[in-house]
Amino acid sequence: MPDMFDEEKEQQKQDDLRVAAEYRQFQKDIKDTFSTLHGQRVLKYILEHGKTFTSIFTGNSKTYYLAGVQDFSRDIIANEVLAADFETYITVMQQIVAERKMPDAKVSDS
Repeated sequence: MPDMFDEEKEQQKQDDLRVAAEYRQFQKDIKDTFSTLHGQRVLKYILEHGKTFTSIFTGNSKTYYLAGVQDFSRDIIANEVLAADFETYITVMQQIVAERKMPDAKVSDS
């Protein structure tokens, strides 16, 4: 005869399966979104404006604000995209590096 502990374990197992399925869907959504050219442009914008690859130190309280922006960009956006679609992340990173070397370079709209 099953007791409450067995029911709780089964419920936890079902919850874990649901959460895992939702995360797999989320990763697929990220890959589908950011593997397109327009998605890559949006990702690039978020990474650049999120100051993901630049210093945020200002010497005053604005540093705390910029740290929050950078944390969002790096921890939520960059890490999730990296986990879901490594190739797209690398493509966007290469675009950012190339544009830093040649500031007048523009990304094609195609």
